[in-house]
Amino acid sequence: MNMVKKNTYTLQKRSAMRKRNDNIVVRRVVLTVIGVAVAVVVAGVIYSLVWSPEKATKAKLDEMAREYYEGFTYENLINGAMSQEEIEGVMDKYKVRGFAPVYLRQLLLYNDRENMKEAGFVKNYCDENLTYVKIYPEAPYDKKSYRVEYNYTCEW
Repeated sequence: MNMVKKNTYTLQKRSAMRKRNDNIVVRRVVLTVIGVAVAVVVAGVIYSLVWSPEKATKAKLDEMAREYYEGFTYENLINGAMSQEEIEGVMDKYKVRGFAPVYLRQLLLYNDRENMKEAGFVKNYCDENLTYVKIYPEAPYDKKSYRVEYNYTCEW
């Protein structure tokens, strides 16, 4: 009889230990899941604070406008063979009224669609036919002397 009591006591002790170990495992799993969920939420909040579609599209549109003027319009208009006086004569015409508006569609397509590959996401937020940039040359009329006005028709 004493042996039966001892075995019963040992079995009860083992059963209690298993329950305790099972509880520890369940707690660890629950805490891990909660920790991962909190980390995902925190990462999402930080990402949304740092990256926004508005900032990204404006930055990309600015970059495309700069490339368009400096690498395409200026180079084709000046053609490298003009004197400074000739450049001033040509650019003075556009100083006040600016060049014709360049629509997003044009910016995406003008350079063999390179911008479409890099900045295609911009058209997800902005209307290609209504969003445009207008470029105004400024003295001394070199490649980097200009200002850009933006007309955004975008949904951010």
